[in-house]
Amino acid sequence: MIECFTDALANKNKARAECGLPPIPEAYHNRYFQPEPFAEAIAPSFEAVELSPSELPLARNFLSSYYFISRVLYPSVTKGEVARNSEMAKFFSFLPPIGNYSPIQAWVLRRK
Repeated sequence: MIECFTDALANKNKARAECGLPPIPEAYHNRYFQPEPFAEAIAPSFEAVELSPSELPLARNFLSSYYFISRVLYPSVTKGEVARNSEMAKFFSFLPPIGNYSPIQAWVLRRK
């Protein structure tokens, strides 16, 4: 499943604050989950599975580096708004997913 989570949104906004940028609110059209209550809610029926890159080449934090570059680094350098798919983000697209800065996360669940 691919859904939004509050912990990464908080991390991204903390990084933005460190750069003197205003927070980015939750998108009105998404439901943001809190990781711990989510894990507890699914626990009776599912377990979250961490797969190796050879099993699934999509890490849970697959968009983290892109979000950090496009939502923190780019606006702090340019003193402008967030620019999706900027040349800066494209330049750094080789980076592996680092940290937890994208609220959009991929969870692999296995039925119990």
